[in-house]
Amino acid sequence: MKIIKGNLFRHRQCKYGNFELQPDKDWSISYSFIDYESGLLIVSTNDDNKNHWENLGYNGRQIPSKKYVIDLDNLKILSAKEWSAFFNYESKISYSSDNKFKLTTQRIHHPEDNIDTIQEKLEFIESGHISTSESLAFSDQKRENLLEKTIRMIEENQEKKKTIRN
Repeated sequence: MKIIKGNLFRHRQCKYGNFELQPDKDWSISYSFIDYESGLLIVSTNDDNKNHWENLGYNGRQIPSKKYVIDLDNLKILSAKEWSAFFNYESKISYSSDNKFKLTTQRIHHPEDNIDTIQEKLEFIESGHISTSESLAFSDQKRENLLEKTIRMIEENQEKKKTIRN
């Protein structure tokens, strides 16, 4: 992947600025977005050469892909070490306003895949029940955490019960 910068005399067409993203030979850009949390540009490319695709039998084919993380301020493709500096990898604990739920959240880096995930554990304090989730960390929207999702679902269920009773 190359970043071709535009200048005063030659403007480049990219929806993210005056530059052009040029994938490697036989590769194409499958998607791109600005990460909500960091403001970094996330670009995913796929190998268009079908000879490189892995045949999985009845499960289809696996297409090789690469992800790039780009700092838009410097127009630079960042290494994992460089882009990981934008994030906090420490475990965070929070509680619901009524103290009925305890949420533990941690961002985890997976160097073998060059990605980050968010791991969450939600404890229902009164019952001791534990719910967990894991999701990709890069997202173009604000992420709904497991506590927010649980509270939203409880409120929606209460509204449904209320509607049915009336």
